[in-house]
Amino acid sequence: MIQPHKDHEERDESLPRLEVLDVRLRFERGEPGKDKLISDREIIQKIKSQYEAHGKDALPLVAELIGAYKAGGLQLGTSRLVDFYSATRIPAVLDALRENKDWEGCSIYDKCFLFEDGISQFEPELLDYLGKRWQSTPEPGRSYVTNALGKAGGPKALEMLRVIAYKLEGVVSDQTARLPEIESVGEISLEMGLNCLATKANKEFLEQVQAAIRRLTERGIRG
Repeated sequence: MIQPHKDHEERDESLPRLEVLDVRLRFERGEPGKDKLISDREIIQKIKSQYEAHGKDALPLVAELIGAYKAGGLQLGTSRLVDFYSATRIPAVLDALRENKDWEGCSIYDKCFLFEDGISQFEPELLDYLGKRWQSTPEPGRSYVTNALGKAGGPKALEMLRVIAYKLEGVVSDQTARLPEIESVGEISLEMGLNCLATKANKEFLEQVQAAIRRLTERGIRG
């Protein structure tokens, strides 16, 4: 814990008011062409560290962060605030993200995380993403989206995942049927090696899709 200044030993103040004023001043815009004394990234890290050390006593700092974000004074934007929320799970930060609706620059991984935490408006975008990329073997985003839909999706998610599972079973079956031919060859070409990897990846993804379907039905979702 931060110790009180020696001139204020009798005050029970875990986080000095000066800390809040310092953060507020550093969030404010300076004169055109002049950099702030400290970057937004450093400020957010500072607030995160204070919250980890002082808990609710650091909430005034979090309030300054949310205020700067809503006022458009946070240069790093929404993605950085998502990272902060991921580390702290402060409800007020999630509320600010939900209210502001400024998702530019947010990755698909950010959106999956927020969707799982209750921002349901991302479902159409996640469904569109998966519908276009479920066949893309090297695309890691398809697994993240599938898992997120399983945890928080609705009937449309269940319907899409069932269609993908049906189609993917056929793909995996065809790929698996060709494996004995590959194994009988003395030297494996680059193309054969890639086919083996693709088969393995699709089998694993099919298991993820099936797990997401089970999770949806266990949650009482009906397609």
